[in-house]
Amino acid sequence: MNNIDKTQTLGQIVAKHPYTVDVLNKYKIDFSFKGNTTLEEAIRKQNLLESDVISELDLAVDEFKLMKSKVIYWENEPIDKILDFIEGHHHKFMNNTMNEIKMLFLLDNSDSEQQNQLRQLFFSLQEEMEAHQKKEEQNLFTLLREYSSNRTKELRDRIVKYMIDTEDEHDSAGIIFKKINTLTNDFSLPEDASPRVVKIYELLNTLEKETFVHIHMENSILFKMI
Repeated sequence: MNNIDKTQTLGQIVAKHPYTVDVLNKYKIDFSFKGNTTLEEAIRKQNLLESDVISELDLAVDEFKLMKSKVIYWENEPIDKILDFIEGHHHKFMNNTMNEIKMLFLLDNSDSEQQNQLRQLFFSLQEEMEAHQKKEEQNLFTLLREYSSNRTKELRDRIVKYMIDTEDEHDSAGIIFKKINTLTNDFSLPEDASPRVVKIYELLNTLEKETFVHIHMENSILFKMI
């Protein structure tokens, strides 16, 4: 026990203990977009019971130790390896999942006000994320790969400008996810949900969790290396 330091930022905790993500998600603690917030502050702002949250986080760490599973501590890895993983795993997963959700929406004949709003929010999210990832790979990631072997001040200054824009785009995606969460009451299915709608909710929930880990990796690990 006592694995968790509540004075550390959420980004630091997840970087050190990535297997605590499920607990943070359970309590709706935003480790992704609010990675610079301390755990203590996040708990206080959300009026959570500190002892419950910390004990569950401690338990997650203890259980992981007992399993003796391997985990990659990305803050210790080279920039190129992190970029390869983001592009090959996170970006690929998001593109595939968004395309699957898009097809389900195109086939869905539900005409409720909630479903129409959800459809509009998702297509806004997909448009933003596809443009964001393309720009990221073509511009920011290209500069970061160069910087990994040529750490000049001029190059760093250019990267920092792109990083600021990237974090703003992350926040924009976060706002859309919050709207989706509010609209669906945290992905609670409508009583008359068809199998297709059930699948849409399931994939949106998965997409949100993957996005949070993806953005944490960029904001709290990759960008901290620059």
